[in-house]
Amino acid sequence: MDGDPASVTAEVNIYPSGGSITGYGNANYHPSGAVATFNGTMSIARGTGRYSRARGSGLSFAGAIKRENDSVTVHVVGRMFD
Repeated sequence: MDGDPASVTAEVNIYPSGGSITGYGNANYHPSGAVATFNGTMSIARGTGRYSRARGSGLSFAGAIKRENDSVTVHVVGRMFD
């Protein structure tokens, strides 16, 4: 049903200089025409290298997916601890 929210989960891997950060997000997914948006929360599960002690929870996790080419834009906002 177009426009009805569905629940989605995502693994996000970030590779800054000196290590990596892995987080998991849960969001409501809202398809609408050629673009689907999502909005929920994310937590940091682990880090490597200089980010090996990275932690964070309750981060805002939002973005959009363009269905025509499956491009994804993700925004994560909140405080991460080391």
